[in-house]
Order: sequence, then C-alpha cells, then structure tokens
Amino acid sequence: MDGNEDEQDNEDLSDAENADHDKNGRKNSKGKTPPDKAKGCCGNFKMPPWYELASEKTKKICLEPAFEKTVIVLILMNTVFLASEHYDQAAWLTAIQDVGNLFFTIIFAIEMVVKIFGFGIRMYVSDGFNIFDCFIVIMSFVEMSLPGQDSSLSVLRAFRLLRIFKIIKSWDSLRLLLSTVLSSLTAITNLGVLIALFLFISALLTK
Repeated sequence: MDGNEDEQDNEDLSDAENADHDKNGRKNSKGKTPPDKAKGCCGNFKMPPWYELASEKTKKICLEPAFEKTVIVLILMNTVFLASEHYDQAAWLTAIQDVGNLFFTIIFAIEMVVKIFGFGIRMYVSDGFNIFDCFIVIMSFVEMSLPGQDSSLSVLRAFRLLRIFKIIKSWDSLRLLLSTVLSSLTAITNLGVLIALFLFISALLTK
C-alpha cells in the first residue's frame, strides 16, 4: 500500500515538473528574443585588435596640448594667407596663395580624418567645433572644385575665415570674455530700448 502511495507521489511530482516546464517554455517563447538574436547580424562585430590599439594611440595624440597648439598655429597661418589677398595683386602672390590654399585644405582634412579615426564618429560629432570644422573642410573642397573666379567663390572662401573661431575652444580667457558678452546682450537690448524711449519722449517735449 505504501509502495502505491510513493508511486502516486512520484507521478504527481513528474506531472508538476512537466507543467512548469511547459509554462516556462511558453513564457520564453512569448518573451524577448535571445540577446544574440536581438543584436542583429552585426551585434557581435568587433574591431580588430590592431585597429583598436591604433585608434587609442591616435586619440592620445589628438588630446595632447602640442597637437592643439599646432592646429592653432596652422589656423593663424591660414588666416594670414587669406588676409593677404587684395585687388590687382601680383601673379606670383596669386600662385603662392593657391598653393597655400591647397596645402591648408589638405592639412585640415587630414586633421579631420585623424580625429575621426581616434575618437570615433559618435565622439567626434558630439563636439560642435568638430562639426563646424568638418563643414569648413567640405566647403573648402567645394570651392577648389569650382572653376573660375566669380563672387560665389569669394563667399565660399569666406567660410575658411570662420575657422579662427576654433581658437576660442583652447583660449580660456577669450572664451570667458565671449560668454560674458553673450550673456550681457539681454541687458544691452533693454538699455537700447530705454534709450530709444527716452529720445522719443525728448522729441515730443521739444516739438
């Protein structure tokens, strides 16, 4: 009699385990997909070790103060080249400016590629100055690809002058001064409105 009861208990336990197994199976089938499948076809893709090592070393070079100072010197030299252009200039000066334009465009394009390789696309575009520099590099190549010397080229060339604002990123005192001026624009606007109102009232009183 006891043997029959033990067999019955074992059958009940096995039935309960099968029920739990079926319930878990249905739960897993209705739940999320496995992590490997959820990642997609490129979820497990990793860069080669040599690429990661080279990228890390390039990132360290880009973060060096000497690298930033070199870029600033090149920006100042590029500004001097652009400022030396004038009406009815000599042919030799035009030739030197064309060579300088090509040189600085290639240099700043190399800087952009090096930063993208070192920082990665996501970290590169997270900095507004990098997006600004990328835009100027693209405009420089567009200017070089257009033939002629019309006014549209002068407009595109003016974009390269905006590169000097990159100095603000590394010049702390200038960045502080610029932020102070921008924050005081609201007060200056209110003062201008007050002065205009005062002049209007004065004009009515003296009429």
